[in-house]
Amino acid sequence: MKNKTCYLSIDFEEWYHIPFMKPYINNENLEAISYCDKLSPFFNSLKREGIPSTVFIVSQIAEKYKKELLEIKSLGNEIGVHSTRHSCYKYMNDQEFLEDVLKSKEEVEKVINEKVTGFRAPMFSASFEKLQKLPEIGIKYDSSSINSNSNPFYYRIKPKQWKNNVSGINEYQIPIFLGESLGGGGYFRITPLWLYKIKLSLYLKRHDSFVFFLHPYEICLDNFPGFIHGKRSYGYHRFYIGRKNVMKKFWKLIKWLKKKNVHFEKMK
Repeated sequence: MKNKTCYLSIDFEEWYHIPFMKPYINNENLEAISYCDKLSPFFNSLKREGIPSTVFIVSQIAEKYKKELLEIKSLGNEIGVHSTRHSCYKYMNDQEFLEDVLKSKEEVEKVINEKVTGFRAPMFSASFEKLQKLPEIGIKYDSSSINSNSNPFYYRIKPKQWKNNVSGINEYQIPIFLGESLGGGGYFRITPLWLYKIKLSLYLKRHDSFVFFLHPYEICLDNFPGFIHGKRSYGYHRFYIGRKNVMKKFWKLIKWLKKKNVHFEKMK
């Protein structure tokens, strides 16, 4: 795997931004439960390993986690935006989409005192046509494109569409192998590591790079006490499946990639 690149990214969002967790939001747990304030050990470990990352933050929580964001930036990571409130862009017109991204960009820039040029759409829900408009508001790179309809929120964008990229935006597409995502998240959690390695090896025979993403609740493995009476609901299942061992798998993956001489870069 010589001359291959991994772009590690983190979607910096709270548990209540996750669609399947909406039923569990109430006035008591909205602020009491957090994962974003417990990520410092992870980013320090990345620094020790010499691995930079791209962090896409929901601007609604940028001011709240200003200290954490500045620390993340100081450790050599870059900051992009992930919308204002983690809303699905499928249901917005182009103007509403641009206004939301611009607002999130301005809010995050105010917090970190630095220009933001990167973006990822929540739930990969932005169309190709919307993404083409991002340079109009100063976004230079994006990582929202996924060639899959396995999730109802996804807006499927086929790689061949990027051959008609006239906007000049630099696109970091989520890797797909035989219709399944290799990008991380739930797909990584439920796939045995040996099988994931096989799929990724086959993918990288045809591609020079791949994007991998994590979420705060996958990095911080604290339990979520907010499920209604501990009910084994759909949300409960989605939250916990594969989560217990996800960090062990992740660091084993990093060790394997380094042995394969894969290098790590920020998207910018």
